[in-house]
Amino acid sequence: MVKQTQPQNTQSQNTQPQQQTDRHGGSGDRSGTRYPQTRRTTASRDRGRTDYRRAAAHDLLDEAYHCHLGFVVDGEPRVLPTLHVRIGDVLYLHGSTGSRPLLAARRESGLPVCVAVTALDGLVYGRSQFHHSANYRSVVAHGTAHLVEGEAEKRAVLTALVEKVGRGRATDSRPPSRRELAETAVLALPLREVSVRSRTGGVRDEPADHDLPYWAGVLPLRTVAGRPEPDAGVTAELPAYLRDRHPSGPATLPLSPPTPHSHTPHPHTPHPHTPAGRHASASPASPHSPAPTPARHGQTPTPARHNTAPTPARYNPAPTPARHGQTPTPARHNPAPTPAWYNAAPMAGDRVRLEPLAESHADGLYAATRDPEVWPHLSAVRPADPAGMAGIVRVALDAHWRGERVPWVQLDAATGEVVGTTSYYEINPVHRSVAIGHTFLGRRWWRTGVNTEAKLLLLGRAFDVLGAERVVWHTDIRNERSQRAIERLGATREAVLRRHRQRPDGSWRDTVQYAMIADEWPKAQVRLRERLRLAVAAER
Repeated sequence: MVKQTQPQNTQSQNTQPQQQTDRHGGSGDRSGTRYPQTRRTTASRDRGRTDYRRAAAHDLLDEAYHCHLGFVVDGEPRVLPTLHVRIGDVLYLHGSTGSRPLLAARRESGLPVCVAVTALDGLVYGRSQFHHSANYRSVVAHGTAHLVEGEAEKRAVLTALVEKVGRGRATDSRPPSRRELAETAVLALPLREVSVRSRTGGVRDEPADHDLPYWAGVLPLRTVAGRPEPDAGVTAELPAYLRDRHPSGPATLPLSPPTPHSHTPHPHTPHPHTPAGRHASASPASPHSPAPTPARHGQTPTPARHNTAPTPARYNPAPTPARHGQTPTPARHNPAPTPAWYNAAPMAGDRVRLEPLAESHADGLYAATRDPEVWPHLSAVRPADPAGMAGIVRVALDAHWRGERVPWVQLDAATGEVVGTTSYYEINPVHRSVAIGHTFLGRRWWRTGVNTEAKLLLLGRAFDVLGAERVVWHTDIRNERSQRAIERLGATREAVLRRHRQRPDGSWRDTVQYAMIADEWPKAQVRLRERLRLAVAAER
C-alpha cells in the first residue's frame, strides 16, 4: 500500500515570484526553489535524507491536517498539537485566544517556535532489532511567530483552513461571527528556516544478517477515510469533496438527496457511446470544482465555484430504429472507468426516479413497505419501526463504501414519495458484469410499471453506459412471483445455486440465477418499452 494523499487545496499553490517583505518578517526571493540551509536546519547525520526544496515542504504541509507546535514559556518547554494551513510562504497556526502560546505571541518580539509535521508511510522490519525503522516524511520549520491582528487577514486564514478540509467547504458553511472571530487566535510563522527529512525504501540489514531465519520487509501504512456519518437531521447532499475520499477513487460515493419530496434537477451529459433513441444514464459528476484563487498574505481567498451535479438520466420511450425484420445492434464500446461502476448516478423515467440512497430515506422506506407481503423472501428481517429501517439503510451504505454494492432509492416520479430501493451488487468492472437486486418495493406500487421502468433504467446504465457484457439476478427458489418478473424482463434462467445463502430465519435457501447478456439487451429493451407504452395507454 502507498500512503493516500488528499486532494490539493488552495494552499498548495505557490505565490507568484516576487521580492517582498511582510509585517511578519517573511522576506526574500519567493521564486527560489530551495530554502537556505542554516545551522538549525543542517542535519548532523544521514544528511542525504534532508531536502530543502520548497515544493517538497509545501506538499507535505498541505497534505497534513495537523502539526506540533513547540515553544518555551516561563523557561519550560511546551509542545501542542494544532491545526495549520499554508498560504504562500507563511504557515498559519490555529488556536484559542486564551492559550499560552497565543498569549505569549502578543509580545512585539513575537514567540520563537519550532513546528513539526510528520507523515508515517510504513514500518520497516529488519532481521536485527537495530535495523527496525520507519518510512516517513517530516517538515521542521523554525522561526518567530506573531499574532494575526487584522480581521480581514484572520478571516482569510480561517477560510483557507476550512477550504483545506474540502475545496468548496467555505461556501458550504456559515462564516464566523464577530464573537467567534474574537475567540479565535491565529499565529503567523514565515517559512524561512525549513527542512524536509524522509526515509523511503526497504530494509537495510547488515549483509551478515541476510541469512537469519526471520521475516524482514516493510508494512506500508496509509490514512483512509471512513464513510461520512451525517449529523442528525442533515438532508443536504454529500459534497463532492467527501465523495472523493472513497477508497475506490473519486466520484464513487452517492449524492444524498435533499429530501425524499424535493427533487432538484441536474444537468446531464449523455454518454458519448449511447446511440440516439437508446437509454442514456447520467455521467458521474466531476470530482473537483475549480480551485479557489490562492490568497496572498493578508488577503481573502476567492471562494470556489460549485460544480453542478449530474442530471437524472431519462430513458427514451422510442427504441433505436431498425430496418424491418432486424434487431437493433447493441452498442460496443470500451467499459466505463472503474469509479463509474460504483457511482449511484441519478436516473429518471415517467413513473420512477432512482436517486442515491441516503439515511434520510429511512422513514419513507419504512412507511412505503409496512405491508407484510413485501418481506417474506427478502434477505433482511421486516423492521419493527423506522429505527430498524435506518439500520437496513446503514448496511446498504456501508456495503457501498466497501465497494460491494451501489444502492438507489426509488421515488414516485410525480410526487417524490419514497416507494422502495434497489441496488447493483457483485460489481466486476474487469469482467464487465453486475447483478441487480436487494430490491423491495411498496405493495401499492406492484404492477404499476414502477419496477419495470426501474429495471429498464438499471439495465440501460449497465449495458449502454458502463459497457457491461452481463447482468445477473438472484432470487429465492420459493419466490415464484420474483422469478416470473425477472423472466418478463427477458433474462434467461441459468442455474439453481443450492444452499447458496442463509435466510433471516437461519434456513438455507436455493437461489435461482438469471442473466442477460449484451447481445440480448436490444430486443429486451424494445419489449420493456412496449410494455410501458401499453401500460400508459391502459391508464388513459
